[in-house]
Amino acid sequence: MNIRNLPSRIAVVGGGPVALTAAIGFAQALPDATVHWIPMPVAEAALADRWPLVLPSAQAMLARLDCPPDLLRRHGVATPRLATRFDDWSPDGAFWMVADEPAPASPGIALHQLWLRAGSKTGFHTLNPACVAADAGNVPPAMQPALHCSAPALTQGLASLARQSGVVTATAPLARVARGSIGVEALDLSDGRRIAVDLVIDATGPDRLVATGQGFEPWDAYLPFRHLRIVPDATPPSPIDRYRAVDGGWSARWPGARASASAKRDASGGAMTIEPGRLAAPLRDNVLALGDAAVQPGLLGLTGFTLALAGLALALELLPVGDDMALLAAEYNRRVNQRSDRMRDYLAAHQLCLKPNAEAMPPSLAATLAQFARRGTLPPVDEDSVERDAWIAVLIGQGLRPERADPIALGLSRDEARRALGNWAGQARAAAGKRTA
Repeated sequence: MNIRNLPSRIAVVGGGPVALTAAIGFAQALPDATVHWIPMPVAEAALADRWPLVLPSAQAMLARLDCPPDLLRRHGVATPRLATRFDDWSPDGAFWMVADEPAPASPGIALHQLWLRAGSKTGFHTLNPACVAADAGNVPPAMQPALHCSAPALTQGLASLARQSGVVTATAPLARVARGSIGVEALDLSDGRRIAVDLVIDATGPDRLVATGQGFEPWDAYLPFRHLRIVPDATPPSPIDRYRAVDGGWSARWPGARASASAKRDASGGAMTIEPGRLAAPLRDNVLALGDAAVQPGLLGLTGFTLALAGLALALELLPVGDDMALLAAEYNRRVNQRSDRMRDYLAAHQLCLKPNAEAMPPSLAATLAQFARRGTLPPVDEDSVERDAWIAVLIGQGLRPERADPIALGLSRDEARRALGNWAGQARAAAGKRTA
């Protein structure tokens, strides 16, 4: 019998939602282990902790931690987001939108191929019920929106759940990391207490107080807008986040988060600096980095908390720690890094119109763009962070059109395609709770 020697002494370092979700997750997965939470100040640039947005793909992980979406919304911890709108971000100046929920599958033909065949002058987003609902200010009960969470309220709720899960809260911050031949042996607190550990989760954001020397790979060549200013915003909650291209960068309004932001290439007074990139090995020896400690996807879209939850879910699935777990650790790093890199490519794809001279581009993104430009399809990826519909909406919104028509779409005449598209648009309006014209 193959018996795994799993860790029994776990410490989670960090002060925000990323740390607390990790503490709860490991306490639930390993009920015989002692899990310590060592709160630390949240770094200014830890966007996953300060601006937690949960895409639909990550909400199952929150529900697993006894934080289902409906509970968060009911208690005012989260507000729904159905779509994101981009203004002045296309060659023809038309706005475009990306839904957080995919459109229902169209029978026999990809929806964007039908839209292309019809030669529609109406935005592609009008075919997605979530975009139509968001534009009308509706959030139909049947839809699963993304969730803008209040960081203080989410932290408070998770701290309560951590106590209920048996997590032990340290009464003093981390002072020193005691390292040995196989990783971290103990954590020394400022009150003189020492916590011996088998596993440490570093959720201290870009400070990486524990996950040092794990090889940071910068993405600034691909995601060049590194300087961010966030200001309070009195805009009422809305199911739409709005982005606008401006000289030298972009600006954003996140109504659900009650904030607005501006991002630039060059630093300006009062702006924080973000270092987009990821660790080469988020799991090394007995140190697991999560959140901005593992990957900083940059400023656009607030995707860091969703990536953190995905990394936590994979860690709990594989439990790649303990004696002789090198193969599982390598598999964890491969899969979580592929997911992070795919998010990098997706965010970099948004910037095609912002940098028309095409600065450095990841080879994986170049391959994706080449395939879409030829046939209007996307290459299969094992660990994609983003829905296929969102990819297509971003590429079409920025004016990319495939060179070759889809063979199935060519089976329809132009008039047949337009009639089918009109029927589909009417169904989208009905699903969104909006009256048809």
